[in-house]
Amino acid sequence: MRGLVGTLTGASNEFNELSVKDTIKGIKTAGRLYGRITEAELAKKEEEKQGKKEETVNPTLLAQEIKDEMEL
Repeated sequence: MRGLVGTLTGASNEFNELSVKDTIKGIKTAGRLYGRITEAELAKKEEEKQGKKEETVNPTLLAQEIKDEMEL
């Protein structure tokens, strides 16, 4: 996985692997993961701003392609 979901999943897995008594490592890990999650959120917002270009389908051309395939 990648993107925001992958980052959150990875962060969750890292925290699950930490020992309950290892507070210092938990704090350091939280700081590092916070940075990664923030970057992933920014990347997702930027992707949404740009918007994904949707392909427009020409119905006439599509119908012709289907007819051509049926004739084979």
